[in-house]
Amino acid sequence: KLQQQQQERVPSSTTKCNSTEDFSRPIMEAWQTTSKDVMCATLLLCVRHWNFPLPRTACCPFHSSLLLLSSLTESLLRGQCRHNFLPIGDWQCRHCGLMKETEGMACDICGGTDNWSCI
Repeated sequence: KLQQQQQERVPSSTTKCNSTEDFSRPIMEAWQTTSKDVMCATLLLCVRHWNFPLPRTACCPFHSSLLLLSSLTESLLRGQCRHNFLPIGDWQCRHCGLMKETEGMACDICGGTDNWSCI
């Protein structure tokens, strides 16, 4: 349904944002792609920093937060394209692929201390 809504908002001839093609290359080609598990973990870490509204009909706070995240994502999708949007940081955790801003600090997700730099 979301994909159909995206396609209705922006004609496919003007953007590739709505493409169903496989995401086969990382946005920052010098580094490895961050794993889906790590992406999910960092999304949950972000949501756990919010004091979000809990609807009376919610089955639980977890699913309520994910519904809110979905709603916020849909709202952002309606915005204009940002062609200069890039991950933050100039370092990456060698273990899990999380992008980092500071060399030498332990990874926020896996605790790893080995980094890759962009060369």
